[in-house]
Amino acid sequence: MRSPSFLVASFAAVSVAVLCAATPVLAADLGSLSAPPLQSADPMMEFGSSWYLRGDIGAVLETNPKISNDLNLISGTKRKASFSGDIGFGYKFNNWFRADTFVEQRTTQSRNGIGGQIACPTGVVLNPGGLTTSLTYSTCDVTGVSKIAHWNLLANAYADLGNWGGLTPYIGAGLGVSQSVTNGSTSYSLNPGGGAYNATLTDPLTLVTTTYNFNRIKASGGTTQLAWNVMAGVGYAISDHTTIDVGYRYLNMGHFTGVADSTGAIIKKQLTSHEVRMGVRYMID
Repeated sequence: MRSPSFLVASFAAVSVAVLCAATPVLAADLGSLSAPPLQSADPMMEFGSSWYLRGDIGAVLETNPKISNDLNLISGTKRKASFSGDIGFGYKFNNWFRADTFVEQRTTQSRNGIGGQIACPTGVVLNPGGLTTSLTYSTCDVTGVSKIAHWNLLANAYADLGNWGGLTPYIGAGLGVSQSVTNGSTSYSLNPGGGAYNATLTDPLTLVTTTYNFNRIKASGGTTQLAWNVMAGVGYAISDHTTIDVGYRYLNMGHFTGVADSTGAIIKKQLTSHEVRMGVRYMID
């Protein structure tokens, strides 16, 4: 019969063997219960677009109506040096095609001075008896100030003709509207004397007094016309976002309508412009 000590030692050895055999299973069971590995954070979405902003200035040689000081008459048109500026936005579809729209303001043209001497305006009062009383001075000096301002809204499409050593030539065309705004004022002064012409009449029967103030007569108006332009130029990218643009544009702003002469004949004069422009296009990214 074996001794108790031998039995104890055998039991201990068997226990150690069982524990060793069970350890991998236990480890595997615990591993299956562990938290899943952390997922990497989603990459940040990068905002980008094909939209761009633009702005241009231009040296302009344009036709303008030769208006009288009081805007009453026009005798023709003449070309005059001026300036223009615009701001807008556009969209680049690909490396070959883009489109934009912009609003443009042009230099206001003005004229002022003495327009000559005329027979002073006549004031007339009809009295109850059917008689009229009038007062007319012999001559008056006419002094006038007149202004014509233009602004345009145009939508354009461009074809970019490839990249040549960093330069991208292009051609373009567009349609829109042109607004001509006129403002004028006229004052009459007595000649001789130079005093303001404020004719005051008193009806001898009713003793009603009427004052005709011709010191300052104001007039304003405006017309909206179809406008179109064609252009050609070249762009040079100075960075991934910024392009310098230099080009030529021909602009047609429709017609200016006015009175041709004292007979009241209506005359229309076409407004056109030859321009050299320089601008910047900035890609939004």
